[in-house]
Amino acid sequence: LIHKGEYLRAEEIFVRALGLNPQDVDAWLNLGHTQLHLKKYAEAEEAFKETLKYRPKESVLWAFLGGVRSFQKNYSGAEAAIMQALELNPKDTATWEALGAVRSLQDNHKGAEEAFVHAVELNPKDTEALSNLAVYRISQKDFVGAEEAYKRAVELDTKNAEAWC
Repeated sequence: LIHKGEYLRAEEIFVRALGLNPQDVDAWLNLGHTQLHLKKYAEAEEAFKETLKYRPKESVLWAFLGGVRSFQKNYSGAEAAIMQALELNPKDTATWEALGAVRSLQDNHKGAEEAFVHAVELNPKDTEALSNLAVYRISQKDFVGAEEAYKRAVELDTKNAEAWC
C-alpha cells in the first residue's frame, strides 16, 4: 500500500497490527514511514522512537529520527539523532550529508562544510555528495569551491553532465 501511495489505508493497517502486537518492530517502522508521507511528523517521530527501543544499534533508524525532527524544524534534536547514527555507522556518506544540511539550517556553516567535505572524502566518486557540497558552497558564495565540486561530479558522471550544470 505504501508503494501505491495509499498512505491512510496503510496507516490504518499498521495501527491495527500494533494493536495486536505492540512489539512488532517492522510495523512501527512502516507506520513511521507512512506518517512521514502523510506529514504527521510528531506521530512519525514517536513511531521511530518506538522502533529504536527494539533496535537501538541500527544507524538508519537514528537517521530516520533525525530526518523527521528536521521536518519539524527541531534542528538540534535532528543533529543529535544524526550524530547517534554516525556513531554507529561513521562511513555512511548520506548521513554525513544529512548532518551538513542540518548544521546549515542552524547557521553552523563551518560544521556544515566539514560534514559535506567529509562525505566526499569518504566516497570521492559519490556524485550526489559532490553535488550537495557544490550547492552548499554556492549558498555560501564560494563559487570557486562550488565549481570544483561540480567539475568533479561531471568528470565522474559524463552521461548526466547536463544535470550538474
